[in-house]
Amino acid sequence: MSAVIERVQRFVRQRPRLAKVYAIAVDVVRAQSVERISLSAAAVAFWTAIAITPGFIAVAIIFGRLVDPTVLNEAVESIRAAAPDSLGSLLATQLKSASQASTSQVSWGLAISLVTVLWAVSTGIYTFQRAVRIAYGLNPQDYVRARAWAYLGSVVTILVLGILLLAAGAGAAWASTLDEPWRALAFAVETLLALVLGTGVLVALFRASADRQAPRLNWPGAAFGAVGSFAVVIGFGIYLRFATSYQAIYGTLASTVILSIVLYISAYVILIGAIGNAAISRSLDPGRGAVDQPSRSSKSPA
Repeated sequence: MSAVIERVQRFVRQRPRLAKVYAIAVDVVRAQSVERISLSAAAVAFWTAIAITPGFIAVAIIFGRLVDPTVLNEAVESIRAAAPDSLGSLLATQLKSASQASTSQVSWGLAISLVTVLWAVSTGIYTFQRAVRIAYGLNPQDYVRARAWAYLGSVVTILVLGILLLAAGAGAAWASTLDEPWRALAFAVETLLALVLGTGVLVALFRASADRQAPRLNWPGAAFGAVGSFAVVIGFGIYLRFATSYQAIYGTLASTVILSIVLYISAYVILIGAIGNAAISRSLDPGRGAVDQPSRSSKSPA
């Protein structure tokens, strides 16, 4: 094994550009171990799973009063019809259940209900911000300030989620009316737009999480996280379509287990992208102090 590693290193040293990429990859592998990114990803996945249902309730509360409820239901049904066994269909079903619950249970206390669900969503965002700062080797922000930004971020997240739901429903309904090969072309265009949008969202989240200490470049890690998360969702969608044993193993908890695994792997991929940003920043400007060498004293978010 050592001989193989030595050959690889000798091959890389002979190619300067490849040597830089190799050095960044080694830095990422070392940093993700030092910063215990797997624990951070687990914390992000846990609080994201906790925040999903409250987030959908908030979408139902807000958009149920801004948009005709039938439009919201049609968007959900379009997503479920386009991909009945996908992760998106699972989330759309949860949104429909949350919408039905919200209209009957929280109409009398809209303000209190909205504040409560936004607090739950903000906890997920707060955990993600801490995880990104750990990936960048930064100390945690002041708690009050971090929670305030997370709460503001939860409001933005709910609005963006509702808009994306309506857009996804409209896109799925439009694509279902097309014939081949136009349907495949429409899917490719929608996928590309989703990746570009996901990259932009992650760039914004990375910069907001690191505040003024963000690395020089945020888009490489954001693009890696967006593409990787998309691959995880597609991969599990294929698994759900062709594998049925998970239902026999987990029973009624199957959807929760699958969602937790998807969230964990996606969070891990995104945080690896953040570590990649820090590694690229160090390689481009070794003397820059904003994103320094990983701190061994960092703790995973809880």
